[in-house]
Amino acid sequence: MSPDDVQMRDILATKEYLMRRAEECQTELDHMQRCIKIVDSFIAKSSFTRASQLPKTPAEPGTGRPAPEPTPEPTQPDASQADSQPIVINSQAVAHTTMTPDELRITIGDGVILRSEGSPLKTFFVDRIIGSMRSRDEARAKSGGLNPAEIIECTISEDEQIRHIAVRNYRDKERADEIIKSVSWSLSRMVDDPAG
Repeated sequence: MSPDDVQMRDILATKEYLMRRAEECQTELDHMQRCIKIVDSFIAKSSFTRASQLPKTPAEPGTGRPAPEPTPEPTQPDASQADSQPIVINSQAVAHTTMTPDELRITIGDGVILRSEGSPLKTFFVDRIIGSMRSRDEARAKSGGLNPAEIIECTISEDEQIRHIAVRNYRDKERADEIIKSVSWSLSRMVDDPAG
């Protein structure tokens, strides 16, 4: 056998290995995607509000944009107007969401002790998720596409531990879904590792 034949045999063996490995990886990827869909379905059933349950915002005449509403002082959501869903982590309801047309409030359950400083709640949720939404809102407000009073706001009420998280001016279902998913993920990391 010539050196070229040996090299060709090695190249063909390598190609066969790579094709087999690619097929295995594709099978694994397909399985992971199915698992993600199952998890997303479970999360959607337990944490989200249906779009049909969100109130419709009247449009400004002639513009098609939502009419600006005066921003009232933050208050506790009225239970008759609110939709409440639990946030379940490791089979334990650690918090619940209460959604009104103006505010999405996440209240931490009794007996659940969490602190925001240095946690995924601060670094991921507030800084990245809410920060990104706020930047987009500020840009829209600067260009006149959004009333400055409608820029998203997030407050975390805590003394020695987090009591609740209030997000005002979330405005639409997609944002509410992203907020709930992000808070749920952050809380799950904090419950798994309370030190942050």
